Amino acid sequence: AVRLADDRRDDPLISVALGPHSVYALSEGALREVATVARESGLPVHLHVGELPNENDLSRERHGVAVVPFLERVGMFATHLIVGHGIWLDDDDRRTLASHSVGIAHCPTSNLRHASGIADVVAHRDHGIPVGIGTDGAASAPTLDPFTEMRLAIGLARVRALDAEALTILDVLTMATSEGARVLGLPDIGSLDPGCHADMVNIDVDGSAFHPVVDPGDVLTHLVWSGTPADVRHVWVGGTLVVRDREPCAVDVDRAIVEVDRRARRLAGS
Repeated sequence: AVRLADDRRDDPLISVALGPHSVYALSEGALREVATVARESGLPVHLHVGELPNENDLSRERHGVAVVPFLERVGMFATHLIVGHGIWLDDDDRRTLASHSVGIAHCPTSNLRHASGIADVVAHRDHGIPVGIGTDGAASAPTLDPFTEMRLAIGLARVRALDAEALTILDVLTMATSEGARVLGLPDIGSLDPGCHADMVNIDVDGSAFHPVVDPGDVLTHLVWSGTPADVRHVWVGGTLVVRDREPCAVDVDRAIVEVDRRARRLAGS
């Protein structure tokens, strides 16, 4: 990972992080080594934390303490730590994570698919923890659809709180953009400000799903509750047009599908 990061250091489109799975899957020595490498290299660390209801029990069995105190013990809070999931956390955990500027990647589809639980996103944010919206990868959320994740994030937060205003439209859009950038430690993405990358999408709002519009804010409400990837007309990455009229500009999709299937069959047979 460190070699890859060094090779790609000048590539503005690729960021590398260390990805140990979890406290219960690795030894204390391995996690200490990850923390040391992260500090020395400046690479962030992504770690599953609070995904399972029995995770603290597993940590106590293996390491003698619950997950969050264990992370402190191995020096993980001296790194830029990104917590995946963060479902089974209490307020003491949240205060600790907030004090160390840890961010959380909230993965609604994955949490539903695996019956992991419902993250208390409102409590995380109330404690000052930035929360971004993730997917947990294609194995858990095969469509990698940010619209679905936004919709589930706002719905689950409201159901958990039994409050239809617990998470607002602007809250969830912020989590999907600038707040997610904070979680990743990437200040030059996630917003259209001077000095930031010109990462933009053009949404076709002429369809029936985006109406009626009585107030301009209604468009954003429709975007979260009704938007789909099919509504994305153009995409720019770093100012470069990469999708025009819903078609990739530099990718042969048919050829890519054939190649993906070929590699999948090779891996399945290995």
